[in-house]
Amino acid sequence: MTNRKSLKQSVLSHVAKISVLAAASFAAVACTTHGTKPTGMLAKVEESIAAANSNEAKEYAPLALQKASDHFDNAKREIEDSDYDEATRDLELALAYADFATVKAQAEQKEKAANEVSQGLMDLQRETLK
Repeated sequence: MTNRKSLKQSVLSHVAKISVLAAASFAAVACTTHGTKPTGMLAKVEESIAAANSNEAKEYAPLALQKASDHFDNAKREIEDSDYDEATRDLELALAYADFATVKAQAEQKEKAANEVSQGLMDLQRETLK
């Protein structure tokens, strides 16, 4: 009986030690995790960068598009490191740069089209004056 009691106490002691170690491990992980994982925002930024690319931002706003991509890449690394606050900050910057690149590309395209129309009108006016 004494051996059984001793064995039971030994097992309980090991279980208690394992529980304490597990709790300490979870606490350590919780301390290194900052903020909430921005998974939804990750997809939104990826879509925004894709939209900028489809609006010819490479041609009209290459610097803004590059900054968007750089911040997006940084955010992905920060998510892997569980630094969610920094990842969120970089995702917000990436979204701003991608949206700016899209708007700038659209504005440049419209300006180019307006210049072409204007040039066409001037050519037509010259032709009618001949």
